[in-house]
Amino acid sequence: YIDGESSPLTEIEGVQYMRQNCEKRSDELILEGQDDVMPRDSALLLDPDLSVESAGGFGVNAHAMAYLGTLAARRCDQGSQNAMSMLLNELRPVAIVFVGLHDLDDIDPRDSTLLQLMNEAFKTLSRITHACNGAVRDMLFDDKGCVFISVFGAHSHEVNPCFDATVSAMRMESALKDLKLNRFSLGVSFGECFCGEVGPSMRSDYVVMGPEVNLAARLMGKAPNRSTLVSKCIFTRS
Repeated sequence: YIDGESSPLTEIEGVQYMRQNCEKRSDELILEGQDDVMPRDSALLLDPDLSVESAGGFGVNAHAMAYLGTLAARRCDQGSQNAMSMLLNELRPVAIVFVGLHDLDDIDPRDSTLLQLMNEAFKTLSRITHACNGAVRDMLFDDKGCVFISVFGAHSHEVNPCFDATVSAMRMESALKDLKLNRFSLGVSFGECFCGEVGPSMRSDYVVMGPEVNLAARLMGKAPNRSTLVSKCIFTRS
């Protein structure tokens, strides 16, 4: 809630608000000590009567404090890299979908037919992921072969990760059958994962890590050919 609004802002409205107010930063009243980083568990921040402006200490525009619930809004303030890094790294409830494209495990770079099939599979799975409020984490070749990974709930608080991941997996399974892939499997899991930046500033990456990521990969490996295997949590919540 910002400036007396009676209902919460949407993510898009929050981003627009932040962009407008970041331009006015130089004209705002900056309280003494507001740019000094304070511990997140400071006793001051636990005081329910303490205003956001008085707390300060994160190096973030005071207006952003009212809308730190989405990753997009947090990234608007590019002038406070340390504070942003601290706020981006968190534990979040995330759903993960692993797709094993076993027809492409031993792909030959000279085989144009397989390369075209891989490209079509990536485009199709990416479109489905984005349509279901998810984000593409990776498409890679490792000990499990060719794997496509998508995550749900890592970038927004306004979605139901379990439902979105389940719908996405069902659509992916159908789409891969339409592409005439003979060998593929999917694994879906949900739980608390670490979401945040890893690595030095010049080569950092936004990652999702945790036991549930490993579980989704194992479910993919155990799933029957051309089918999907989900965790108990996904089954009960979807």
